[in-house]
Amino acid sequence: MPGRFRQHIRKARGQLHDHMSVPALYFASPYVPGDTPVTEISVRVHDTPIVLGDLKGTNFNYAEIEDNSPRIIFLRSEVEPARGMIVSVEPGVAYRVDTNRAPNDITTTSRVVRLTKDEAAGLPVPGDLIPINVRIEAIFPTFTVEASAVLPVAALGDLAFPAATVEGEGS
Repeated sequence: MPGRFRQHIRKARGQLHDHMSVPALYFASPYVPGDTPVTEISVRVHDTPIVLGDLKGTNFNYAEIEDNSPRIIFLRSEVEPARGMIVSVEPGVAYRVDTNRAPNDITTTSRVVRLTKDEAAGLPVPGDLIPINVRIEAIFPTFTVEASAVLPVAALGDLAFPAATVEGEGS
C-alpha cells in the first residue's frame, strides 16, 4: 500500500504535537480588544539559545557565538501562519511571526521575534476568552402555582386590578 510509512509519520507528528504543544492565541497586530478576531490554537515554541561557530566533533571553541532564533511550529489544520501576526502564549510572553518555512506535511515552522514585556503587556492570553460556542445560561427562580393555591380576587386586596370594561357593553 503506497504512502503507508508517510501515514505513520503523520500520525507520530500529530501525537508529538498533542503531547508537546501549549495553548496559544493567534491574532493580528495591533490588537484592539473586542474588535480584533482571535483564534485559539496549539503551538510548539522553540526559544532556546544555540551555540554557533564550533566545528562538529571538536572541543576547540572556534569563534563561538550564542544565537537565539526562536521558532514556532503550527498545525496547518489550525492555522496557516502569516507574517506580522501575533502568537500569545502566556502573560508577558508573545511572538510576532517573521518568516515561514515551507510546510512540512501537517506542520509549518515559522521564525518569530519575541515581543518585549512592554509590547506583550495587555495582550490576551489563553484562558482569557470565552469561546463562541459556549452557551452561558442565567438561572432564574421559577414559581409554580398549584390549583389549590389560587386565591379569590377579593383576597388580593390592594393588589387586585380594577375590572376592565369593554366599550359598547353595559355603562
